[in-house]
Amino acid sequence: MRKPASVSMALLVTGVLVAAVSPVRAQVPEKLKALVGTYSGEWAMYGMDNEGKIVEKFSWTDVIEVSNPVVKDGKACVTTVDRMNFGVRYLQGKSRASRAIT
Repeated sequence: MRKPASVSMALLVTGVLVAAVSPVRAQVPEKLKALVGTYSGEWAMYGMDNEGKIVEKFSWTDVIEVSNPVVKDGKACVTTVDRMNFGVRYLQGKSRASRAIT
């Protein structure tokens, strides 16, 4: 079932950040533990309208959660989950093909 256009779109990205660590040091470094937490940001892209004025064309927010610091096979890793929220006001009135976000 397709959601109505008034609902925000969300993109979920997961990943693992990896850094090399000396194999002698198996416990989790304090600097790696310090990365754990929630980070957020707001972003915008701008362009020119037909009159040559700078206008906001697209904006989004994201929240990144960093957790699970571990050292495995000589590499320090954390788990990341990034939730990106794109407002749909930019998509209203567009054809289905032009709604794709790349």
